Amino acid sequence: MIEETTNPTEKTKFSRNDIWKDTLKRTVEFIDSFGHPPRAAGGDQMETFLGVWCARQRRAYRLGTMNKIRREAIEKYGIHEHGKMSDFFTRLDQYKAFILNKGRIPSQTSTDKFEKSLFYWREDQKSLHNHGKIKSDRLEVLLQSEVLESGYDYEWRSYYGRLKIFIATHGYLPLRSSQDPEESQLGRWRQAQYGRYKNGKLNKNRAMLLEEIGLNITVDDVNWNSTFQLLKDFIKKYGLIPSRRSDLLGERSLYQWLRVQRRYLKSNKLSSRRKALLNTLEIPRKGRLDVRWDEIRKNVQAFVSYHGRLPSRSATNKKERSLGIWCHRQRCLYQLGKLSPERITPAEDLGIFSTRLYACPPHVDS
Repeated sequence: MIEETTNPTEKTKFSRNDIWKDTLKRTVEFIDSFGHPPRAAGGDQMETFLGVWCARQRRAYRLGTMNKIRREAIEKYGIHEHGKMSDFFTRLDQYKAFILNKGRIPSQTSTDKFEKSLFYWREDQKSLHNHGKIKSDRLEVLLQSEVLESGYDYEWRSYYGRLKIFIATHGYLPLRSSQDPEESQLGRWRQAQYGRYKNGKLNKNRAMLLEEIGLNITVDDVNWNSTFQLLKDFIKKYGLIPSRRSDLLGERSLYQWLRVQRRYLKSNKLSSRRKALLNTLEIPRKGRLDVRWDEIRKNVQAFVSYHGRLPSRSATNKKERSLGIWCHRQRCLYQLGKLSPERITPAEDLGIFSTRLYACPPHVDS
C-alpha cells in the first residue's frame, strides 16, 4: 500500500517536469518560427497559452522561486527577458519603418495615435540614455539606428544626403532660383548652411562634411549662381542673349555680367565649375542685330520676288525707301570689307552687289 501511494506521487512530479520541458520546447520553436516570443494577448490559442506560460516563468525568475536547472534553461534561450527585448525591437522596427516611409521623425503634435506613441517611445529612450539607465546592447542598437539624435540632426543628415546625390549626379551645386523644386529646395538649404557658417553657428564636423563634397560656399558663389540662373531663364524664355540697349535695367545688367564672364573665360580666370556651367548655356548664335538683319533680308527678298527688282532708296514709299537704304548700306559695308562673312552669301543671293555702288552715307550702321 505504501508503494502504491508513493509511486503515483513520483510519477506526478516527473510528469510536471516533463510538461515544463515540453512547453519550453514549443516556446523555442515558436520563437524560431515567428521571430518573436509568444504573447499572452495573442489571437491564436496556442500563442496565448505559451505567452501566459512565459509570463509566469519570468515572474518566477524575478522572484527567485525557480530552481537552478530551469533558470539555466530559460537563460539559455533568453526567455527571462525576451518579452521586453521583443517589445523594444518591435518598436525600433516600427520607428525605422516610419522614418523610411515619411522621411521624418514622429511628431508630438500629430493627430495619429500611433505616431505619437513612437514619439514618446523615442523620448523614453533618450531619457534613459541621459540618465545612464539604458543597457549597453540596446544603446549600441539605438546609436546605429540614430534614434537618440534630435529631429534637427536627422533633417540635416537627410538634406546632406540629398545634396551629395545631387552633386554626384549633375556635377554642380544646386541653385535656389532653379525651376526644379528639388534643386531649389537644396539650393536654399545650402545657402542657409553658409549663413550658419558665416555666423559661427555651424559645428566643425558638419563643416568638414560639407567641404568633403566640395561645398566651399562664399557670398560671391551665391551671387554668381543667382545671376547665372537669371541669364539661363532669360535665354530660355526669349531665345536671345540680353542686349545692352534694352530699356529694361535687369536685361542690361545681365548683358554686362555675361560680358564680364566671357572676358574672364577668355583670360582663363574662371573656376572649372563656372566654366562647365557657362558651357551648358544654350546661347543662341544670333543676337538681336542678327535676327533683325535676317528679318530685313526676308522683306527685301519678298519685295524682289513681287516687283522683280531691288528696292530704291529714293522711292516715295517709306517702306521701299527704308529697304533701299538698307541695301545701299550692305553694298557700302561690302566695299569697305566690313560685312561679316556669314552675311555676304545671303546678300549675293539677293543680287545686292550686282548693281553699281553708291557713295557711302555719313554714318554706316550694320
